[in-house]
Amino acid sequence: MPPAWETLRNGREQESGVRGQGSGENSTFRIQNSKFSVRGFVRTIGISVLTTVVLAGIRYLGLLQPLELRAFDRLLQLRPAEWTDSRLLVVTVDDHDIQAQKKRRGSLSDATLKQLLEKLDKFQPRAIGLDIYRDFPVEADPVLASRLKQDPKLIVVCKVSDPEAKGGIAPPPEVVASLGASDRIGFSDFIKDSDGVLRRQLLYMDLPADSPCATRYAFSVLLASRYLAAENIQPSLTANGDLQFGKVVLRSLQSHAGGYQGINAWGSQILLNYRANPRAIDQVSLRQVLSGQITPDAVKSRIVLIGVTAKSSGDYWLTPYQDSSAEKMPGVIVQAEMVSQILSAVKDRRSLLWTWPQMIEISWIWVWSLIGGIAAWWLCLRSISFRQFLFQIVLIIVIASGVLSVVCYVALIQGGWLPLVPSAIALVVAAVVVAVYQNA
Repeated sequence: MPPAWETLRNGREQESGVRGQGSGENSTFRIQNSKFSVRGFVRTIGISVLTTVVLAGIRYLGLLQPLELRAFDRLLQLRPAEWTDSRLLVVTVDDHDIQAQKKRRGSLSDATLKQLLEKLDKFQPRAIGLDIYRDFPVEADPVLASRLKQDPKLIVVCKVSDPEAKGGIAPPPEVVASLGASDRIGFSDFIKDSDGVLRRQLLYMDLPADSPCATRYAFSVLLASRYLAAENIQPSLTANGDLQFGKVVLRSLQSHAGGYQGINAWGSQILLNYRANPRAIDQVSLRQVLSGQITPDAVKSRIVLIGVTAKSSGDYWLTPYQDSSAEKMPGVIVQAEMVSQILSAVKDRRSLLWTWPQMIEISWIWVWSLIGGIAAWWLCLRSISFRQFLFQIVLIIVIASGVLSVVCYVALIQGGWLPLVPSAIALVVAAVVVAVYQNA
């Protein structure tokens, strides 16, 4: 039978109503979903900002410093090996050398020191650094006394001690009485971190009034200055009080710099950029020099440091490259590393270690917090099971952390100490908080 008009009209109205209702529901759903996405994204940004602020505060209080220093050490250990610095030579005095001497005071007898200086001077070194304390006069040897007093190449050490400690060790009396003594006496003081590791180099400091070591500049600075002076490169101080050689400025550390938060930045300190090489400095023993087992080329135009490496001396230091006290570095080798750092920065353009200003570091931490938050927010929008979500968010965090570590490692090779630990923590915390908040 042909359909009646009423039947057709009623059918069209019902179909139109059903379509209208379906279209309205789909449109409403899409609007709500869009509002949920925008609102969730804004919340994600807010969570990342809050995470960064909290972490920056925790970091400023120094609570992350131990972790950051350990991460810094680990990245240093992974750097590729560097070449040996041929501008320096270390003459080591070990237990065998000490026991072989007669009538000695300290590590070197007057006779041995005189013989050593004569042999070295014959090969024309550019400077000789005596990293051995001699706070007593020469006995009955006018030739040695005259050399200590008049040799312009010879630079000796004394100990100021840091402002929180007392005492000190005076330099050799003969050098004190000489003309230009201030250019031939340098302090040997080091600065250890709270974990006992030596990561900083002290360039100069203001002296205590009662210090027996009346010199403002470090032993390493004077040796480097003597070497560079032969090439007409003179040291100077910038308006900010930073030491400068030519165009290279050794910028002093602040109390909040890199992973350091609230350190005592007295004097002028810089980060010590060790050479990634266990034999970065050539070494010969005292007995090898005295027995004529070295060639003139091993000494000529070099800086020669003389120091004790005997285990009984106690002059051993933990560095970022040692994981135990059994692997400590002799103090004279540390001094050579410090001299090498200055020379390499000035002559070879080897990068000094640097850090970002505080606000840039905080922005860097926020970027990684935002990456973690956005990753969690994006996964929450997808129709996946909790197991899939957990797997994917962990995978993203692992990949992002790996990228962060590689970036920090590459930057450190170029001398940059970027915030690794707080950035990784921000990445994880922001991802977890956003995931919990979106599914609450």
